[in-house]
Amino acid sequence: MPESVLTILKFCFLALLYLFLFRVVRVVVLEMRAPAPAPLDAAPPPAAAVAKAPSTRGRGPTRLRIVDPASRRGETFALTDELTVGRGGGCGIVLGDDTFVSQVHARLYRRDGDVYLEDLGSRNGTFVNGGRIIGEHALHSGDEILLGRLRLLFRGPATAGAETAAIAQPPPITPRERDVLVALCRPLLTGDAFTEPASIRAIAAELVVSEAAVKQHLSRLYDKFDVGAEGERRRVGLANAAVARGAVTLGDLSTGS
Repeated sequence: MPESVLTILKFCFLALLYLFLFRVVRVVVLEMRAPAPAPLDAAPPPAAAVAKAPSTRGRGPTRLRIVDPASRRGETFALTDELTVGRGGGCGIVLGDDTFVSQVHARLYRRDGDVYLEDLGSRNGTFVNGGRIIGEHALHSGDEILLGRLRLLFRGPATAGAETAAIAQPPPITPRERDVLVALCRPLLTGDAFTEPASIRAIAAELVVSEAAVKQHLSRLYDKFDVGAEGERRRVGLANAAVARGAVTLGDLSTGS
């Protein structure tokens, strides 16, 4: 192999190594400085202690309410300036028993009066209204957030646009249709940012049925979930809709994998 190629490969390896070390240090720092969740009934600071009146844009009540799992449904967390979510004990929202959530999975923070959600390089990803986010994402009141088995409802101050519509409940499906959905979404467990759902051939092999049978089930599921895309994008749309509406969870995907 030419020496120039080896030199380029060495530099690429060093770049990847430094990037990995940077991400590790960043996660450790975030976990160490993660603030405790602010009590909802905390009284505002005295007016005398405020030297300068801050901008009121986006500073109204901002809360996160747990929708799932059922054991924690109704728990509410106030967002002051920053709130982290993960399995680590220093996080504002601690999910110690959810193995699909990273140590410091994501954070929510304010910037210029708006609220943002940032995925911190988690393995299984962070979803808003069914779509996986990469990096930071601006939130709107009514947005639904999914991290592992945790489903959160974001409520923030009124903005110029309308609130995000509530996520619809999944339609009634048969046990076999559910098997097809789980097999379709199973590649999401890899944690890659641009993971494609399983192909018809892969679904048929996992369920030990014919490809024609899988196509029939998918056709009915497209109608039930109102997926209007064409071609291969229909499977992507169906997988996103199934995860967003709670028809498939990460716990389902780990079963039998």
